[in-house]
Amino acid sequence: MIDAAGKFVFSSVKLSVGVTATQLVPSPSGGAPTVKTNLTAGCQAVVENKGALVIDAGYANDDTGKVYWIVLSPEALDARGIPIGLK
Repeated sequence: MIDAAGKFVFSSVKLSVGVTATQLVPSPSGGAPTVKTNLTAGCQAVVENKGALVIDAGYANDDTGKVYWIVLSPEALDARGIPIGLK
């Protein structure tokens, strides 16, 4: 789940972001699965229009070798969904 709020400030976007990534883990006994949290993060950042915010949570705490990243790229659009330039 990603919760994000942004405010345009000149040619940039001030972002407030909260991220949680989970997955279901099957029970070895065949019972109900459990939920494993892979990533949880919160931050505020100022990002250029069409720029990117990258959140690197590092490696998983298991033997999979997985790395978890979230990439957010805000872009200013008009009411029709057409990109607009910011100054």
